[in-house]
Amino acid sequence: MKRLFKKTKVVYDAHLERYDVYYKNFLFWKFDRSYRVDCKYLRDEEAKKAAIAYANNILKTVEVYRS
Repeated sequence: MKRLFKKTKVVYDAHLERYDVYYKNFLFWKFDRSYRVDCKYLRDEEAKKAAIAYANNILKTVEVYRS
């Protein structure tokens, strides 16, 4: 089985108050998902933990079959 993504990173954007998740496929970093910090739904630590957990799960993505 071949891993689809080589690296991931989580970047905090202070201006927009969100954590952005990126993955590196070949040479380029590609944006995947954003976790916004909101006082009602996601606090700062919860958004940070959710973004890091999602980035770790991306690394476990594998290609099972190709014809």
